[in-house]
Amino acid sequence: MSKKEKKNKAKKQESPNDLQTAPTTTPQPSPTPPTDAAPEPTIWQRNIKSFEDSWKVWTKDAAAYNEPIMVKEAYRTTDGSVFFEYADFGRLPVARSVRIQLALLKTRFAVTETYVEELQKDVIAAIAAKDNAKVLALNKEFFDRNRLAPDVATICDLAALFFIRHDENPYIFCPLLHGKKVRQALENYHLQAFFLGACYRVLGQVSPQQLQVWNIGSETAFQDYLEGKVPMRKTK
Repeated sequence: MSKKEKKNKAKKQESPNDLQTAPTTTPQPSPTPPTDAAPEPTIWQRNIKSFEDSWKVWTKDAAAYNEPIMVKEAYRTTDGSVFFEYADFGRLPVARSVRIQLALLKTRFAVTETYVEELQKDVIAAIAAKDNAKVLALNKEFFDRNRLAPDVATICDLAALFFIRHDENPYIFCPLLHGKKVRQALENYHLQAFFLGACYRVLGQVSPQQLQVWNIGSETAFQDYLEGKVPMRKTK
């Protein structure tokens, strides 16, 4: 066999896997952000979503003693708080309705529950002692308290009950959260104005005569009240 034949035979026996080839890579384009990416949700959107998620749980938990209620968005603050109002004030949850009645009493006479409890004890003691003069004096002191408008903080305390914050269960009454809402309104002029305006409209429906007694029976008079031009009585 000639040298040329031997060389051709060796090429035929060589395996393709024995051949060393340089690795090849396909260039990849630089990643570019999609132009239709969804924007980051705002703080209001996040709080509304949180409220909607919690709503399902609260409604399920309250099913045994409350029919499902509906709410609608009413106000947003610049710090991200979202407030809702009951869609039908004729179908308020029991806990909220009871609290509103107590707050209406407090607003009308500018008194706290503690004052009422102490007054009841004094009246009972005066009756037991057959001191009719004292009984009459105590009653007169109480009913005379509704002759002057309550202070702004007392009105805010009532108004806060008509609205639910995004982190609040609308089926119950939480004193801690309620207090936070009232303080938030007293520190935020715009929220305070919204609360007071809403409360004025409610009082105009349930107790228009009382607004006349307080000399705030019109929009102009109510504005005078907000500016401190109408006599007020501090809650006792």
